[in-house]
Amino acid sequence: MANDQEQNIKDILEAVNFIKDNAATKEYLEDRLDENMNELMDRLVTREYLEERLSESENRTQEYIDERLSQSENKLMGHIDSFAGQNKTFDLELSALRSKCERLETTQDRILGHLNLSFN
Repeated sequence: MANDQEQNIKDILEAVNFIKDNAATKEYLEDRLDENMNELMDRLVTREYLEERLSESENRTQEYIDERLSQSENKLMGHIDSFAGQNKTFDLELSALRSKCERLETTQDRILGHLNLSFN
């Protein structure tokens, strides 16, 4: 029986030594916890970060809208200028056509007058 007790004491001593050698200390666990908390805090998205990102996104969106609006305005102005140019050309051609018609009518009246004819 003494032998059994001695063996039990040796087994307990061996287990205690194993635990002492391999168990985590309070300081080690606290350090690991601090490291994990710091890492978590680094990864944590803060309200300020989100507000900053939202503001950047709003700025980029506004710049995009302004750019697209400016492009649309430029296109519209180009089309208006083109229409105005075509209208001016039409007016010039119409004036030239009126002038030609007047000349032809004058020539026709002279020819009819020369031939003593009337055109009804």
